[in-house]
Amino acid sequence: MTAGNPLALYARWQVRDAFTKAVVTLLFFLVIGGVPLWFLLNGHPPAGIDSQERIEQMSRMIYQQALGSAMTLGALLLMSGVVSADRTKQHFRFLFARPVAPWAFYLQYFAISVMLFVACTTLVPVGFRFLVTPVPVLAVVKAAALYALLFGALALLCSVLVARDGVLLVLVVVVSMSLQQLAPSNALPRWAELLAEMLPPFGTAEALRTRWLTERSVETGDLTLVLLYALGMLVVALVLLRRVPLAR
Repeated sequence: MTAGNPLALYARWQVRDAFTKAVVTLLFFLVIGGVPLWFLLNGHPPAGIDSQERIEQMSRMIYQQALGSAMTLGALLLMSGVVSADRTKQHFRFLFARPVAPWAFYLQYFAISVMLFVACTTLVPVGFRFLVTPVPVLAVVKAAALYALLFGALALLCSVLVARDGVLLVLVVVVSMSLQQLAPSNALPRWAELLAEMLPPFGTAEALRTRWLTERSVETGDLTLVLLYALGMLVVALVLLRRVPLAR
């Protein structure tokens, strides 16, 4: 079956590369949250944290903050450099020696990356439930999937557009988050408010993640906005892969 499907031949290599990036989320969480959790749970709590209930509350707070940061950093790396590196290093000349369309190759890579990112990120709450205190697991699955789709689609689009896609990706993310955080305060000029609305809805995605992790309901309209924006960026990236030559 594999021999008759050239695209499937690439899958195991894509899994290896995508797993290397997806597991970074676990490492980020261990670095960001592991140290304070270790001190908290091994007899070194901050002043005033002297009951088991308070220790569990503090543990959950550290967990939520560390997981949010790790999820964001991991999602940023997920699809960064995928197309641009193949183009810059001329990998596409042998990658597509078989009859495989570039858009299909990178769509498969995207799908594999999203699934592995969600799987690796889900290990965080599973381990936390086992070692510390119960936390929702399904909430992390939904948040990780949303972040992988939104950040991954933007990263793929940036990678298709420019060689230094990492710079463009970080610039878009930083500008989007900054403007969207300031927009509710009415401190921005009208043009900046419009720009905040047009840029990828990272602020909305962050709000959805926070509500999921704290076991609160989310607005269907907000979820639909993020999903449609991510799907739109993914479609644009795939269309460009079909119409724009990789050799430039």
